[in-house]
Amino acid sequence: MCSIDIEEWELLLFFGVETHKIDCSIPWFYNTSVYRHTEGDFLLSFSIQPSDREIEIFLEFRNFNLLNLEVSEMKSVKLLSEKVENI
Repeated sequence: MCSIDIEEWELLLFFGVETHKIDCSIPWFYNTSVYRHTEGDFLLSFSIQPSDREIEIFLEFRNFNLLNLEVSEMKSVKLLSEKVENI
């Protein structure tokens, strides 16, 4: 079975918040986990279903939806530790 190659602890460190799991009795790999981070007027929500290879990213500014991205059949999710400048 193919799965997303990221671990729960990596997302916990990246977002700096505890995950909200849809069903606490199901292991992380088979669950839907949601990470929410608020910074000023911005809200970022990231949800992941590792076994189904699905993610959703939602970005809001002052209750205005800026981004709602749903992706399925993900092959990889990686966190970059370097700062990206002048792309």
